Amino acid sequence: MVSINIILKENAVVLQGRAWEIRAKLKQYQNKYTYIREWIDDKPERTSAR
Repeated sequence: MVSINIILKENAVVLQGRAWEIRAKLKQYQNKYTYIREWIDDKPERTSAR
Protein backbone atom coordinates (compact mmCIF):
# COMPACT_ATOMS: atom_id res chain seq x y z
CA MET A 1 0.00 0.00 0.00
CA VAL A 2 1.44 3.33 -1.07
CA SER A 3 0.73 6.15 1.34
CA ILE A 4 2.46 9.29 0.18
CA ASN A 5 1.21 12.78 0.96
CA ILE A 6 2.03 15.65 -1.36
CA ILE A 7 1.40 19.10 0.04
CA LEU A 8 1.76 22.04 -2.36
CA LYS A 9 2.39 25.28 -0.49
CA GLU A 10 2.83 28.75 -1.90
CA ASN A 11 6.62 28.44 -2.01
CA ALA A 12 7.29 24.76 -1.36
CA VAL A 13 6.40 21.17 -2.05
CA VAL A 14 6.28 18.82 0.93
CA LEU A 15 6.45 15.07 0.33
CA GLN A 16 5.65 12.70 3.19
CA GLY A 17 6.09 8.97 2.92
CA ARG A 18 8.66 6.25 2.73
CA ALA A 19 11.92 7.07 0.97
CA TRP A 20 11.24 4.68 -1.94
CA GLU A 21 7.76 6.19 -2.42
CA ILE A 22 9.16 9.72 -2.55
CA ARG A 23 11.89 8.70 -5.03
CA ALA A 24 9.30 7.00 -7.25
CA LYS A 25 6.97 10.02 -7.15
CA LEU A 26 9.84 12.41 -7.99
CA LYS A 27 10.83 10.22 -10.95
CA GLN A 28 7.22 10.34 -12.13
CA TYR A 29 7.03 14.14 -11.86
CA GLN A 30 10.45 14.77 -13.44
CA ASN A 31 8.94 13.80 -16.79
CA LYS A 32 6.37 16.60 -16.50
CA TYR A 33 8.24 19.38 -14.66
CA THR A 34 11.81 20.62 -14.95
CA TYR A 35 11.69 22.90 -11.91
CA ILE A 36 9.81 22.81 -8.62
CA ARG A 37 8.44 26.28 -9.38
CA GLU A 38 6.63 24.83 -12.44
CA TRP A 39 5.07 22.18 -10.22
CA ILE A 40 3.90 24.74 -7.66
CA ASP A 41 2.52 27.09 -10.33
CA ASP A 42 0.64 24.24 -12.04
CA LYS A 43 -1.35 23.24 -8.96
CA PRO A 44 -5.09 23.30 -9.58
CA GLU A 45 -7.07 26.09 -7.98
CA ARG A 46 -9.22 24.81 -5.15
CA THR A 47 -12.86 25.76 -5.29
CA SER A 48 -15.23 25.94 -2.40
CA ALA A 49 -17.98 23.31 -2.39
CA ARG A 50 -20.42 25.49 -0.47
